[in-house]
Amino acid sequence: GIAQGAELPGAITFLCEHAQIKHRGHIAGLMYSGVSLGAALAALVNSILVGTLTQAQIESFGWRLPFFLGALLAIVAWWMRQRAEETPYFLKLTHHEVIPLTTLIRRYPATLGRGILVFLFPASLIMLALFFPEYLNQAFQYSHVNIFLAMTGSLIWTAILLPFAGKYSDYIGRRHFMIGTCIAAVVLGYGLFHLLT
Repeated sequence: GIAQGAELPGAITFLCEHAQIKHRGHIAGLMYSGVSLGAALAALVNSILVGTLTQAQIESFGWRLPFFLGALLAIVAWWMRQRAEETPYFLKLTHHEVIPLTTLIRRYPATLGRGILVFLFPASLIMLALFFPEYLNQAFQYSHVNIFLAMTGSLIWTAILLPFAGKYSDYIGRRHFMIGTCIAAVVLGYGLFHLLT
């Protein structure tokens, strides 16, 4: 959760500032597709670990293996960031006066409030993704292996759909797309829990 929260806002800002405005949804969709593939890989690794190691083995050394793989990926990500060029928008802003956060809060409270509301939706999805596997195991006794395999499949499917969804948001407008997605998430969320019970 900390890693996702730290990397995603910077990555999406960086890519969207490089992209043309009319293609930002598609670019964001491609980036989140990569995030979904990474999460699918993590779910697959978890499925393999819980399927091949005993609980005692996981507690003694197995839990370290995903962190080791993550450290290797972090080195690759660091290497890529060292070679990335700053965005034209950022370079333009470096010549402006830096405004303290307290001034931004005082001058633009409505903008800040909208920004917080926009990020509540992905935050709730991340919370659901972190909560749901354990919920399925505790409440419905699904095995962790099956849960992680199902997550792998759903995340791969998500990775395929996200670039198309981003392109569609460029076409209809990101605001309409976001509102429609939030409404669909609430309706389908209730339907999902109803189906489970």
